[in-house]
Amino acid sequence: MSSQKSYMIIEDLQQLKAVSDPFRTKIISLLLEQSYTGQNLSEILEVPRSKVHYAFELEKHQFVEIIRTEEKGGVLQKYYKATAKGYIPSEKILPYIDDVGNYYKELITCTN
Repeated sequence: MSSQKSYMIIEDLQQLKAVSDPFRTKIISLLLEQSYTGQNLSEILEVPRSKVHYAFELEKHQFVEIIRTEEKGGVLQKYYKATAKGYIPSEKILPYIDDVGNYYKELITCTN
């Protein structure tokens, strides 16, 4: 079990694509503060468990991780948690991200 990082740099377009899905983003949001099983998440989100497990492609891209497992009634339950509290695209995939951020900072400063 590793500790949750403050932020994670999104290094490639596949990671960005994986986290850009609104349903996956909702799952990450739930997993920021607390760990849940796929079953827990399907109940909270009121969707089939298969939809949640499909969204766990997030694990392959290192947005979530299994932090513990428990056996209940012969079934192995995996508890997932977000790997970081925030996610930032790298300059490599969004080269002008700093310029865009600075533009909005300047815009806000000029209007106040």
